[in-house]
Amino acid sequence: CSLVGSEMCIRDSYYTDAVAWAEDLGIVQGMTTTTFVPEGIVTREQAATFLYRYVTLYLKQEPIQGADLKAYIDGEAVHSYAKTAMSWAVAEGFFEGYGDGTLRPRASLTRAQMATMVNRAFGATATASLSGYEDVAPTDWYYEELAKAVQMGTFQGDNGALRTNQPINREQA
Repeated sequence: CSLVGSEMCIRDSYYTDAVAWAEDLGIVQGMTTTTFVPEGIVTREQAATFLYRYVTLYLKQEPIQGADLKAYIDGEAVHSYAKTAMSWAVAEGFFEGYGDGTLRPRASLTRAQMATMVNRAFGATATASLSGYEDVAPTDWYYEELAKAVQMGTFQGDNGALRTNQPINREQA
């Protein structure tokens, strides 16, 4: 893995093996040819790209026809590298637009939004109790999505918090 052990990725970090695996498969790349930026915030279009590459390169599944991004006010703002992935993710229902008609492809993705995307992609239905987490309430829009993610093992808390509204970064994604 060219990312691991270089200036791009610190050796022996908790994410080293995952980054090496994802890079070897072509799922993730550095932000440039010399930087990985593990603390960098993941955008909606980047998350869609990671998931699209996982499905097509690792699972070797044929993606469905993508949605027309022109239906969104900012659909043309999707970077060229992410157009196919974002269009597919919208068609699959992994991402939805906002009430104001935007898709916000370059907006940061919160941990709650990432949990929702992953749950939708993998069809999660079982839930875990979130009673030990102080930053989620049953009235939150993402409560059930986080309960599914915790049950599936894709999200963990830290000191009684899931940090649901914090942006997810590249090392976590």
